[in-house]
Formats: sequence, C-alpha cells, structure tokens
Amino acid sequence: MDDKLNKLFTDFKGSNILDGFDSAELDKLKLASFITPENMDYFRDLLQVGWLSGQLSSSGPMPNSGQIVTTGALTSNATTTLYSPDNGEVWVIAALSGQKTTVSTANFQFYLEDAAGNKAYLCDFNGTSGAIPINEGGFVTPIYFDNKTSLKVSTTLIAGSYGTITATALLSRVR
Repeated sequence: MDDKLNKLFTDFKGSNILDGFDSAELDKLKLASFITPENMDYFRDLLQVGWLSGQLSSSGPMPNSGQIVTTGALTSNATTTLYSPDNGEVWVIAALSGQKTTVSTANFQFYLEDAAGNKAYLCDFNGTSGAIPINEGGFVTPIYFDNKTSLKVSTTLIAGSYGTITATALLSRVR
C-alpha cells in the first residue's frame, strides 16, 4: 500500500513512535480501525510497530505492564474484587498473598468469577503468620484471565482476633 494512504504512516509521520508509545496507545489505534481488505497493510504495520516499540509480545508478558494489586482492609466473611481486566486485555497471575496484623488464623480463597457467578478456585489457604505466601499453598502459575472474569478473594477468620487483613496479587498483562 502507498505510505501516503496508510493511516498509521500519516498519523505518525515525522515522529519517533518508539519513544513514549505504550500499550494503551496501541490499543487505541487497534480499536479505532475496522478489519477490511483496505486496512490489512495498516494492521500489519500496527503489529510491526507494536513489536518494535516493545508494547506487543508474542512470547509472554508485555513490558512495563507488571503491577502489584492489593485490597484495602478486609473484614471476616468478606469478598473483594482484586482486579477486573478491561475489554481486550489478558493478564497473567504470577503470585498471590495474604497479610494480617494479628496472630490469628485466617482463610483466603482466591478465585476467578464470571458475570454469571461461576467460580474457578485458584487456591484455598489457611495461615497463622503475618504474611501468608499463597504460592506455597497449592497455587500453580501461570493463570491467565481476561475481561470475561474477575480476580476475587474471600476471607474468613478461623481463630483469634481479626485485626487488619489484606490480599495482594502480582499481575502482568500479556495482551
């Protein structure tokens, strides 16, 4: 296709697209376009720009997308959404943990839930220490999830005083 007719070329002509171009910009360009025979070169160019700018991965997590997500203070018998991906996003869960301020026994249930309320449990773990590394409680990575599901945690006090309790997840975006 003639570069003068290519939307990606005309939108960014004369700029260094590799500096400051992030995955959100890549998504905006993708979502603003329609798949038609006339746009095939545009989508090929979009893939190349995504790979060259390091904002698209064909082999794993996207660069600079890792984040630690934590809840606020939870109470016993509480269910909280840790993370819900946006449309088109896919995330991988690398680690889960629970923390509490008192020496007591608490139960953490981490799971994925869809809009219909169906649940896929990732781990169910009881612990008495201050920081509870869920990865030692049977959780196996990688677990991928998208906008059709949300990462949730339920907490229950088993024994002792509850104090303050939080749940944390380490996530990276893969698409």
